[in-house]
Amino acid sequence: MSDSVFLLRGEPGSPITLTIARKDRTPFEVTIIREVIRVQAVRWRREGDVGYIRISSFSRNVSIELRDAIRGLDAEIGPRLAGYVIDLRSNPGGLLDQSVEVSDLFLEEGLIVYTRGRSDSMDFFARRGDVAGGKPLVVLIDGGSASASEIVAGALQDQGRAVLVGTKSFGKGSVQTLFPLGEGDGLKLTVALYYTPSGRTVDGGIAPDLAVEADPDREGDEQLDRALETLLQLAGRGPKVGMAPANDNAPARAAAGQN
Repeated sequence: MSDSVFLLRGEPGSPITLTIARKDRTPFEVTIIREVIRVQAVRWRREGDVGYIRISSFSRNVSIELRDAIRGLDAEIGPRLAGYVIDLRSNPGGLLDQSVEVSDLFLEEGLIVYTRGRSDSMDFFARRGDVAGGKPLVVLIDGGSASASEIVAGALQDQGRAVLVGTKSFGKGSVQTLFPLGEGDGLKLTVALYYTPSGRTVDGGIAPDLAVEADPDREGDEQLDRALETLLQLAGRGPKVGMAPANDNAPARAAAGQN
């Protein structure tokens, strides 16, 4: 993999030709132009009176981009703004500090996440200030939501700040350290686990409050449609939506800061 990356890299604007081999097809060539790729991690749009925000990864400055998205939606929708749907589906995670800051944007106080290992432990707490002004939140998750995504989903769920819609998340809640062994070799060990405020290990995955499977044969986005319905119901603008239990085997949610 490292050799392939070395061959692909080059000056922005310069061409490179790739030979693509696929099953049951004759290999073919594609010429592309090298560029510096900057991925926009946060995208947003208006869905009626609801602000829809998609976070594709927890890279640097995601919390700043999220704050800007909320300001933009607030300016566009105005007093009719019912709340926000935060889409974390297929978000593989990223930086721990960004997951903590994103959670903190919507919480006034309380525990966000904590780690426990054989020797070290860390606790992360929210600071006062809810950028959404207490408006309802619905968070979309699925089997591709992992790591930092699960930290955010678990924190907002346990603190009663958001309703989770979708399917159970991936379950990537381990803290790993790489120990070099020399000559390019190394040993990666799991040294701690992440836990939600109620004491659930993120490694077990986060179950939604409202389970909605994605139907590939159905036109549109059923999970998003249910999230929008749920958000409007929470805002008192729609019919009541039934919800499945988040996790029958999960411990009772702890009061903020008790872990």
